[in-house]
Amino acid sequence: QVFVVCDICGKLGEIFRYSLGKDYGEMVPLEQEMKHIKNYMFIQEIRHGNRLQVFYNIDVDAAHVYIPRFILQPIVENSIYHGIERKKGGGTIQIRISFLDEFCCIKVADDGIGMETEQLEEIKKQLYSDEVCQYFAVRNLAKQLRILYKGKERFRIDSKIGEGTCVTILLPVTMEGEDDKTVGG
Repeated sequence: QVFVVCDICGKLGEIFRYSLGKDYGEMVPLEQEMKHIKNYMFIQEIRHGNRLQVFYNIDVDAAHVYIPRFILQPIVENSIYHGIERKKGGGTIQIRISFLDEFCCIKVADDGIGMETEQLEEIKKQLYSDEVCQYFAVRNLAKQLRILYKGKERFRIDSKIGEGTCVTILLPVTMEGEDDKTVGG
């Protein structure tokens, strides 16, 4: 138990440093974002016990792709809170990152409770809206990506009641070492 507490404290420290942004910019290599997500998921797995499992399938070459800092955490949080926590017996989250043509494809899928078609359509309708809505985390993320990538990104949500939800983000590839780390050209 003492070792688990030490691990939790170490992971929390890393999470706080990452969230404060010291030594990080707006864009980070995917490997840094994944380190943050793995720290976050470690805490969540401790919190939820055997009710939550996470699986990673990350293309090795994607480690050096630059992505906006903190784009995965809101999606993973939503998967846990809206999908897994509300499902009897818990569930799993899969984080898959690969290359698809000129894009980095990020998928976060859960096997949680899913959404009714009407709710999913309402979320999609409000993704780029300026109206006050209850889906602010996803909406803010979609709008941030639209600004950063000048509309060249793709943001998609699929869900079926009783089966889970999948968020897919396609981002134009910006590799580590490129002189121009701006996105969207």
